Amino acid sequence: MKAYDSLSSFPDVPPGLSALSSNSSLTAVVFSNGTDSMVSNSVNKSPDLSPHASVFQQLITIEEVKAYKPDPAVYNMLAKKVGKEGKMGEMWLVSGNPFDIVGARAMGMKAAWVDRQGKGWSDHLIQGEVGGPTCICKGLEDVVKKISETEGL
Repeated sequence: MKAYDSLSSFPDVPPGLSALSSNSSLTAVVFSNGTDSMVSNSVNKSPDLSPHASVFQQLITIEEVKAYKPDPAVYNMLAKKVGKEGKMGEMWLVSGNPFDIVGARAMGMKAAWVDRQGKGWSDHLIQGEVGGPTCICKGLEDVVKKISETEGL
């Protein structure tokens, strides 16, 4: 577990977080299946992440719900914590994990899937529009760009 305190990030993360910090129209939070302690240590102590810790308005974990994504209870808790209760469609989830994308879309959120390998979306567990991401991005800078364009920011 100590390894989480010094996680390395993908190369696209620092410039993506810089782009995010310069866009005051977007509010970023960490939303993780980890524990409060694990996520806080990772964001605040990791040499790659700690310089960008102030980008995140909140660090939200599933710890209080005691269920893991993609359980609907965790997305409802997220919405409540960020003041978007009943407004799932106003939130974006960003992830490289298909289960995160499918769970968020099933709850009515928009979702940006980070496809760093460029292989395209292949999870077809749920068919139709809600079964896949709102957009597919090459990295975090692309996420900021596409969300800003989609939202007219």
